[in-house]
Amino acid sequence: MLGVKQRIIMLEKLSFILIEMKSCKRICEISEKTGIPTSTIQRYLQRDDLLLCLLDYDTRVCSAFRLQIDIWLQNAKVSGNQLGGVVTQNKHGYQKEKSGKFSGVGRK
Repeated sequence: MLGVKQRIIMLEKLSFILIEMKSCKRICEISEKTGIPTSTIQRYLQRDDLLLCLLDYDTRVCSAFRLQIDIWLQNAKVSGNQLGGVVTQNKHGYQKEKSGKFSGVGRK
């Protein structure tokens, strides 16, 4: 069972996360700005009970926020995967076959 102080801290963190979501594309950016670990951010964004409490138990507004959060998370995943591919290619290079088809990681 959560104590009142713990619940307040969780709600404050969720509030910071939601505020930073407007200006960030990925979870790691939110983490850098707020100092909240990425795993905590992911966990809090999935907690409907916290979101509902933060929004004064208005289920209609909560469902609209949930939809926006889900869309943002999908976009963040795509953005993170793209960035990961760029970083990998910069670190390790890549190889192409004579036909021009990408064939995997090369050696730099």
